[in-house]
Amino acid sequence: MEAVPDGAARYLLAWSDDAQGARWGYLLWPPRTLEAHEGVRHEGNARWVHWEEIRPVTGEDYSTVPIADPMAF
Repeated sequence: MEAVPDGAARYLLAWSDDAQGARWGYLLWPPRTLEAHEGVRHEGNARWVHWEEIRPVTGEDYSTVPIADPMAF
């Protein structure tokens, strides 16, 4: 998996721990707004990324981010 580039916009949709106890975040990355026939459309891909690659911001409140069921992969 690719690491999240420095300065890249990303949105944490959920987080979970795998069977080995490693933390993962489910990111919408990279969000983009594209020109479309009827105005604009929004596009992005969501995928699981190691927590360390997300580089969470110290002091940022993640309490409102849903916790996913334990991961089994």
